[in-house]
Amino acid sequence: MLEVGSTLALMLAAIVGAFACVVTVVGAVQLTAHRKHGYFHLVIPAILITTAVAMALSGRSMDFNGAEAVDGALKSPATAWVQRLCTLVILTVSAERIISHFSQQRPLLGAAPMLTLGFIAFWMGSIASPMFFSSHPAIVRESFYTLPIGLAALLLSAEEGEATLLSARDSIFIFQLVSYLVLPVLPQVVLDTNYTQGLIPGLPRFAGLAPHAVILAMLAQASLLCLWARPYANRHLNAAAWLLGLLTLILAQSKTAWFSFAVCALVMYLYRHGAALKLKLADPQRPQLGIAIGVLILLGLAAVLAEALFGNADGRLAHFLRSDSGTQLTSLTGRDVIWAVAYSEWMRNPLFGYGPSFLDSAYRHSIGLLSATHGHNQYMDLLPRAGLVGAVPLTLYLVAMLGLAVRHAVASRGLTLALFIVLALRAVSEVPLTLSGYGAEFIGHLLILILLPVYSAMSRPQEDKTPFARNPLSRPSPQS
Repeated sequence: MLEVGSTLALMLAAIVGAFACVVTVVGAVQLTAHRKHGYFHLVIPAILITTAVAMALSGRSMDFNGAEAVDGALKSPATAWVQRLCTLVILTVSAERIISHFSQQRPLLGAAPMLTLGFIAFWMGSIASPMFFSSHPAIVRESFYTLPIGLAALLLSAEEGEATLLSARDSIFIFQLVSYLVLPVLPQVVLDTNYTQGLIPGLPRFAGLAPHAVILAMLAQASLLCLWARPYANRHLNAAAWLLGLLTLILAQSKTAWFSFAVCALVMYLYRHGAALKLKLADPQRPQLGIAIGVLILLGLAAVLAEALFGNADGRLAHFLRSDSGTQLTSLTGRDVIWAVAYSEWMRNPLFGYGPSFLDSAYRHSIGLLSATHGHNQYMDLLPRAGLVGAVPLTLYLVAMLGLAVRHAVASRGLTLALFIVLALRAVSEVPLTLSGYGAEFIGHLLILILLPVYSAMSRPQEDKTPFARNPLSRPSPQS
């Protein structure tokens, strides 16, 4: 009788919960019926709140192995309830945007239909397919959340895109600031004092309240790019935000992020000041700048040539490769072992893959790689999980994303292309495009999904873009 009563209670709770969700979504649609935009700008702050609480209560120690920190955090009742509340908010505002989009009779697939189709195909191939057709099928509840969130992002109007961009900028900077504020209280959670693989000897590695330092570095990049595109009106606040973001980027000690941000900064600068720079370089009245740049380039080439001819470059290279740092570099910091495991697993089921449980806690313990939480490469993670059914849609999705990022690079003054570069370079050693959950890693992916359709709508003929005519995204900031 007790088991029957428990089952009935769970069924009743499920029915009440479903009814409450429907009422909430309908109420949200009615509430935003007379507004220019809904509340999708709350999604990224909600993701960061969930992440911050989970990490603060995880009990992880960065001085040891914190690979299980996220799994351990879910055992905390406070973390679980915060996550449930934020999930409810995120899914409600996403559902409201999707319903409002169709109720306003906008284009079925939004302003970027190929990107929307690519996203749906990628989700179906990488999430839905392995749940049912892989060699180890399993239903993962969190994986369903990214579909409505991504679709809502692809269907936002220009006003909603602008509000979400500003919200992302502000919330990521607040997330970084809070990470520093908890440093005296939770030093072991946010700081790795035993880190020895960085380029700056003796400098601890700062992960903040992010799941990993490389994710914090990605968030710092995203915040700085958003700040560059949308600077604060207050000059002192703007300078403080730049200092905060750059400090976080340095202390996270992600070499990939440093290189990526350098490339993104160059792209942003060229799209914003390239024409003026070209005029200055070609100005016959003031040739000093062009001559100075030419001399610096020649001096650099001469230094490289002199080192190659007369220096002991070969000996120093051999010495470096024999060192611990050199060994880590040639083995890509151990990623070759993970890739070998991923490749062999993919070969066992090349079409549909191993399934969602690839590299979960039990799998990692079985192979003895406890810190290998993912494949450390977008394809080497996806192929063993979902096989070719997941990898082929990813390729088509990336092509559609790249095409739109390049097409709208001029209109966005480099922002769309810079955000794509962040994702593309991270995909070499991380998994920034995974759709298995809506964690902090998902934010970079979400930002580009928001911006590309907005600029696609702006590029339409005037009669087709009435709702976007007063879009702030179409006007360059006077401070940028």
